[in-house]
Amino acid sequence: MFRTIEQLQFPEFEYALSQPYPIMHFLNEPERADLTPERACELWFEKIVPLRRERGTKIVGPAAANDHPGTVWLDTFMDHVTARDSRERPDFLGLHYYGTIAAEAIGYLTDRHRKYPDLPVNISEIASISRDGRQVEKFSREIAEWADRTEWVVEYGFFGMMQECADAFVSPQAQLMDKKGQLTELGRWVVGV
Repeated sequence: MFRTIEQLQFPEFEYALSQPYPIMHFLNEPERADLTPERACELWFEKIVPLRRERGTKIVGPAAANDHPGTVWLDTFMDHVTARDSRERPDFLGLHYYGTIAAEAIGYLTDRHRKYPDLPVNISEIASISRDGRQVEKFSREIAEWADRTEWVVEYGFFGMMQECADAFVSPQAQLMDKKGQLTELGRWVVGV
């Protein structure tokens, strides 16, 4: 993943180029890093389009947050790429979702797909932010069942495979790993053990 623009520089970019990754992700919540969609579009054509042309690597587009600023950022980026060369749009629509109600998550993800119906969806981060363990489990199961039967969702990943919560926004109940590095009950369910 080219998580930030720093990963598009030496030596990280050159390292990534040396790897045989068939799919790479371009930018993680760039709107939170004060990266403009215009600058991201420039970097897309400068770094990512040549990578895709030369190596055949498939690219997941920027995954913005599911709030208003993230949605506007993503739409603006896609508009700029399309205006410059519509053939060079991402191979996958990258999306994130954090909330507490699965039906709302499904509605948001579906709306985003409807906006870009020709792009399969890669949900690189999704999790309930509820502090109630039962609600987190219900959300997670409903999302997984929906995503598994939705043909335009090519991949999804629940957030929280780390020993410590990323921040106060992320729910401790949604952690997939405990402080000792062991899978939580939810983590075991997610990985199928």
